[in-house]
Amino acid sequence: MKMYRDKLIEAIVFFANKLRHPSKMMIYKVLAELDFRHYQETGIPVTGLIYEALKKGPVPKKLHREITQQKDTVLPDDIANAISLDKEEWTKDNGERGVTINFKPRRKPNLTLFTPRQQRILGEVADIYRDASATDSSRVKVGKPLYPNGSLAPLYGNGGGGARGLP
Repeated sequence: MKMYRDKLIEAIVFFANKLRHPSKMMIYKVLAELDFRHYQETGIPVTGLIYEALKKGPVPKKLHREITQQKDTVLPDDIANAISLDKEEWTKDNGERGVTINFKPRRKPNLTLFTPRQQRILGEVADIYRDASATDSSRVKVGKPLYPNGSLAPLYGNGGGGARGLP
């Protein structure tokens, strides 16, 4: 539905504006947190995404397939009009190399698409994860946890992945 797509794009723009480290993985994590929190309160996710429970965290299946081509990230036009990508190459002390994909907003989000509840949850999630990296985010435990131990670990087979669909 177009409503879900528009909310997805505006949520990405919102988080890209608010987070200090808006990497692709971090955006996936905060979108999942947004959807899980809203789902917990209403039974309906905000973005309409379905997530795979993978070892490094929730991955929105359809969005990931749409923007990931081979080992590259390419945004479709509707998202690219709102977000640009910044690719940051890195090397660890052990010589391991990689690339972090950061989402850079081209504009401010249109929050009028969201209900007051959705706006509240967007703000809460942004406040919790504002300064966290994707690696740090698994250790963030602020506010009321979604699950008894404050972690999504049971859904991911306690680190083993499993690719179960969420929510």
